[in-house]
Amino acid sequence: MTTPPPLRRRLDILVLRWQARLDAEWADRVLPGATTALLFVWLSALSLARHRGVETGMELATWQQASYLINDGFKASSSLLGSEFLAVDVSLMLYPLAAVTRFLPTGGTLLLFQSAALALGVLPLWWLCRSVCHLRAGASGTILLAYVFYPSLHAVNLADFQVEALALPFLFSAVVAGLTGRWRWFWPLVFMVLICRADLGLTIGGLGILFMFEGKAREGVVTTVVGFGWSLVAIFAVSPLVGDGGFLQTSFPDYGATAPSVLWGIVTSPVSVLADLFLEENFRLVVLLLAPVLFLPLVAFRYLLPAVPNLALVLLADLDSGTRVVESAVPVVVFVFVAVSFGVARIGERNIERVFVDRRVLSALALASVVFFVFQAPSSPYREPWGWGGRDELALARIGAAELLVERPELAIRAPEPMLPLLAERPHLFLLGDEPPVAARATVDARVVIVDSTLLPTWAVSERQVFATSMQELGYDLVYDEAGVAVWSRA
Repeated sequence: MTTPPPLRRRLDILVLRWQARLDAEWADRVLPGATTALLFVWLSALSLARHRGVETGMELATWQQASYLINDGFKASSSLLGSEFLAVDVSLMLYPLAAVTRFLPTGGTLLLFQSAALALGVLPLWWLCRSVCHLRAGASGTILLAYVFYPSLHAVNLADFQVEALALPFLFSAVVAGLTGRWRWFWPLVFMVLICRADLGLTIGGLGILFMFEGKAREGVVTTVVGFGWSLVAIFAVSPLVGDGGFLQTSFPDYGATAPSVLWGIVTSPVSVLADLFLEENFRLVVLLLAPVLFLPLVAFRYLLPAVPNLALVLLADLDSGTRVVESAVPVVVFVFVAVSFGVARIGERNIERVFVDRRVLSALALASVVFFVFQAPSSPYREPWGWGGRDELALARIGAAELLVERPELAIRAPEPMLPLLAERPHLFLLGDEPPVAARATVDARVVIVDSTLLPTWAVSERQVFATSMQELGYDLVYDEAGVAVWSRA
């Protein structure tokens, strides 16, 4: 009689059989496409649910307003930003987006584009794992799982609309095209990245430095010059030419008031720069960016370098931690997973065709990605995302107030942030801050003022009465009052 193999041996045989099946050609045709489709459905459902529940805000509203202005033949001078739209991040992607939203609902279309771009990152990531790093299907699938659950990916998806998210699949594909020498594809992809946002040129410049390390000296030098050159021209020439609301001018008060003074302040204050870079909150942010992938990018650190210039700029900026995650997300997501792919390949054992990776490492990576998603992601099960998208009494009151005004785009309106996307398609729209309003300030340039008292917990009853009296004295009538949402209009 023969003794049956032990349970562990039988499990090893079963795993090897499934790995052999997954390494067939059908997996390369089916798995990345199916993962992309599922991730798109998940991300778009989450973002559209927030939009339906009237939980989006300023970022989406500014793009809606800019698209409306362009489609109606106006200059994209945003009243919400208080400057020319292009002066902020020099995003030429505004014009093709406006052309598409001419025929489609603006807010939902922008959110769908963003979710699609984030999901499409799966395709070049799979190509990188299989064709460049030569990983087996099991290791490649584990890296895709980590990408699907990466917290920063979900943070971008739920941060209203971020135009740099549209650059993610182009940047990912440009990295793979450059590493494999497909330069005819590389340059159009770089162009698409650069028109999304000016500071992404820093990432392209860093990518050129990576190519130099990879032995592609001529292409690396050209890429570095193009990337850094585009950012310098956009920040120091284009942005000041069309306005003064650019990222450098507004986000670095400790270093200067204009783009040249900010750059000079950074260059001449190395000690202050290092102190700001290594603040505790910045250290915590970097740890939370690397921990979900088990710090594997550090195994292949040079593939992480292209994300460093953009990340350093964001860490120095006067931003809160949540905004820092979103602002740096695209370069970080792309190059964290490029470095993860090469890092996993380095710790594996290569045979003639593929790299074998210890399944214990892959299991730990899969577990860490899921755990940190639950712990950190804004769409974690602890946030109960299955309940998003419902419209309670407050949401219905906000929608009702917007319906009174949506057909009157000529009216200048001042409104709280959650209502801005509902009213964005008009030339004159202003933000009512989260401080108890004062009638004299709230009515500046606005014919209609919308007040949401649910956003003002410190607004005393006596202060509300004073505000109402002052509004009436200024000629404003209360035309709508439901669930704490009041609309004041001047005849």
